[in-house]
Amino acid sequence: MNNQRPDASDLAELVGKLALHQHLCLIYATQEEQFSAAIPFLKIGLGRGEKCIYVADAKTTAAVIKAMRADGMDVDAAIRQGSFAITKGYPLPGNFVPDGMVDFLAESVQSARLAGYSALRVIGEMTWVTGIERRPERLMEFEAKVNHVFRDHDALAICQYDRRVFQPEVLLEILRTHPTVVYGGCICENPYYVPAEEYLNPDHHDREIERMLARMREDTASREKLRQSERELLRVQDKERRKIARDLHDSTGQNLVALATMLGQLREYIPSKERKSRRLLSECKALVDRCIGEVRTLSYVLYPPALDQTGLIGAIRDYVRGFTRRSGIHVELELSPRVGRTAREVELALFRVVQESLTNIQRHSRSQHAKIRVDGGSNLTLEISDDRNGDSGSLPRHTCRSGFQFGVGIRSMQERVNSIGGRLEIDSTSRGTIVRVAVPLRDGYEKTTHSGS
Repeated sequence: MNNQRPDASDLAELVGKLALHQHLCLIYATQEEQFSAAIPFLKIGLGRGEKCIYVADAKTTAAVIKAMRADGMDVDAAIRQGSFAITKGYPLPGNFVPDGMVDFLAESVQSARLAGYSALRVIGEMTWVTGIERRPERLMEFEAKVNHVFRDHDALAICQYDRRVFQPEVLLEILRTHPTVVYGGCICENPYYVPAEEYLNPDHHDREIERMLARMREDTASREKLRQSERELLRVQDKERRKIARDLHDSTGQNLVALATMLGQLREYIPSKERKSRRLLSECKALVDRCIGEVRTLSYVLYPPALDQTGLIGAIRDYVRGFTRRSGIHVELELSPRVGRTAREVELALFRVVQESLTNIQRHSRSQHAKIRVDGGSNLTLEISDDRNGDSGSLPRHTCRSGFQFGVGIRSMQERVNSIGGRLEIDSTSRGTIVRVAVPLRDGYEKTTHSGS
């Protein structure tokens, strides 16, 4: 199910948090995966004074004892004391009977409690089933019914299934009968679990269809609510950026300009022979001038006034001039005269895409050349590309649609474009990255007037 090696220490910590009444499934393909949860599961149980049983096939017995010893457990003492027992294969005489196995587990819980153990902890290596039972529906019946044992008694269990032995269609049903699954070094709540009362009902397929459809509706509604929250967050962020930008420009920036003017006037009152004082004043003046430049740049990056005054095309031109000056990256502009003013949200979303794309080029690309192309028509199209040599792509090669995830900046670009009904694609190779946006110019977005609010 997963080619990654599970992190033993992390999984052991998760196993240590398991509570009573849990029934887990572990599907494995290697012995390392098989014992990844089993060994800490047994070690924790023995340390807590619980009775531990391992129902195993013949080839597993020696391996599990060896692994337990390697982990520091005194297996021989545990066996002598009765706190640990290994049952080889099906523990009952005769053919496999689901109800008989369920009764065996329930009786084992009672025996453990009477013997003074706080709980029963069971690991079932289920390969033994294939040797005595050829009807998989009997195994499903057992797994569904046994949930009641662990729900109603002081017990917990891990059922292990070798995916090299069991058919995929069997393993699919096994997943449906376990509320919790060990997978890829994690312990996961199983969203595909079917409660025993439903699974054992003759019409359980109809009920499962209804439950799956209901879950789809819930998941869709939930995702639409993450999306709405993200859009609201972006809207609030843009509002705050605009306010901060105005405050920096109108208040902080103007105060710094006034300070620079006063420093210039102060220089006239310092005699020429006071060279040290005049030099110090000149350094202060230079520092203030630098602060003025940084405040203006920050104000513009937060929210360019040209976006309100001249629209997207003017804002891109102004921003690119500053970007080239700061980064040294030459940006070629191909801006169609057919592009006029559109709704504020459209212009702002596309400007943020330009901003984020150029930032990615500056941070992650070796390119010293980029290109921005904007065109109009039935769709408003935007394309940002870089041209680089080497293989240090800012993004892996991918065509991005809804659901892609490369980082917070890229996700916000996707959400902004989605919010205006557009489509975002990103294609990256060793030759460069191309960001493409297409926005249909519906009636609601073909506005030509903008308020100054």
